Amino acid sequence: MCRAERSLGGWRRDEAGAVSVIFVLALPLVIAGLALSAQVGFWLSEQRRVQTVTDAAAYSVGIAAARFGLGCEALREEVETWAALQDTALRVATESGLPAAQLSITLTCPAADELGVEIARALPRLLLGALMPGDGTGTGPALTPQPAAASVIALTTGGDTGGSGEGDGGPELVCLHALARGGEGLETGGRTEIIAPECRIQVDSDSDEAIEFGGNTTIEVACITTRGEVEVPANVRGRLTLGPEGSACETIRQRTETEPLPPKLADLPRIEGLEDLPDDPLGRRETDVTPTRPHASGLALRRFRGGLELERGAYTFAPGLYVIDGGSFEVTNRVTMTVEDGAGFILINGAELELDKNADLRFGSGLGPGPWEGLVVFSQPPVGRDDDDDDDGLAWAEFSSTALDGIVFLPGYEVEVGGQGSLGRGCYVFVAERFEFGGRSEMDITCDEEDRLRLCERLGLGACGATSGPDDDVTGVVIVR
Repeated sequence: MCRAERSLGGWRRDEAGAVSVIFVLALPLVIAGLALSAQVGFWLSEQRRVQTVTDAAAYSVGIAAARFGLGCEALREEVETWAALQDTALRVATESGLPAAQLSITLTCPAADELGVEIARALPRLLLGALMPGDGTGTGPALTPQPAAASVIALTTGGDTGGSGEGDGGPELVCLHALARGGEGLETGGRTEIIAPECRIQVDSDSDEAIEFGGNTTIEVACITTRGEVEVPANVRGRLTLGPEGSACETIRQRTETEPLPPKLADLPRIEGLEDLPDDPLGRRETDVTPTRPHASGLALRRFRGGLELERGAYTFAPGLYVIDGGSFEVTNRVTMTVEDGAGFILINGAELELDKNADLRFGSGLGPGPWEGLVVFSQPPVGRDDDDDDDGLAWAEFSSTALDGIVFLPGYEVEVGGQGSLGRGCYVFVAERFEFGGRSEMDITCDEEDRLRLCERLGLGACGATSGPDDDVTGVVIVR
């Protein structure tokens, strides 16, 4: 019996030793698998980023090329011009966050009226490079660890750009869009000033008072369209500047259909699980605000339950998404708020937005690449549409200075601008249920060609040309592949 026990004990020791050997031999493979997964995920993310930047660079290069005229081959023969176009692509890429030292940028001429931009980014190959080296010729493995992208633009002229395509003569870019289908969609009073010469105001309401202008309102826009009726007092009529001469936009246009949302907003995915995030209120002396939680959406998030109040001082918001869950997001008197590029705010559970007078707001260009790109302040996509006067939330603005470049999307919200308030100065789109301007309020939208095209791309509008008549010589840039 003792001899049997000794034999069995030896067998158990031998088995333990074998398991240890197998574990030691398998550990490098497990670590290699984890490293490979991490690098593949990183590469795929960088590949999407490079493609987005390449598209933006192609737009900018196309606009620059249009100033010289296209023939592409003729441009290539002009050495200084070609170099300037390459510099434009490099500038857009570096301003988008890609390091210049890691970039290779090539311009091509796929056709006489087309210009191509190719961007490749050098990344450390590490384990992925050893397993899938690639040969740099495009004939190697489909999954190369060096992200590269190409975009080809074509130029269109005259009637090919501009106009909504529905015969109303208005531009595709709608800078102020009131979604409510009933009641007042837009009301102005006091000394309101709305300046947006390159885009359109659209009010979806079919009411007999869909738009009501009052006070000493001054408006300069490319076009105003609505399904309802408009009251324009005599003193406002002389302050109303619409559309290019000879176009259908010289008068306010009545339409039979509601305005569809731009594709990116119409298909905007909901962000799930926001209420599952832990509450992370602002620290007592915290002025440099950063997101604290990773999320399945790919965004870094921070949740403020019951609202967020910024009191006297200067605050900076780092890139990420800030969730205002109920309560009020209030920026009080004498606050400077700087929102960096890549940062945005989402309002949920009836959260309100209140921006007081004498606050200085400097918004960046909104969230970075992804489904929510370009959004600065937004709420979740609506379920159904609002057909009555009962709005779900309120955004109140009464502040003296704001810079805004991006997209504000607040379905279900009534926006009131009063005092000496500014809805924003910059190149932006503002979508809400209703708008009411009073006091000495203003809306000032001015876009250069590059900014307008970038905004249109983020909205999914393609060419998105400025307003034009059928005989205008207007140049638009379209990505064809």
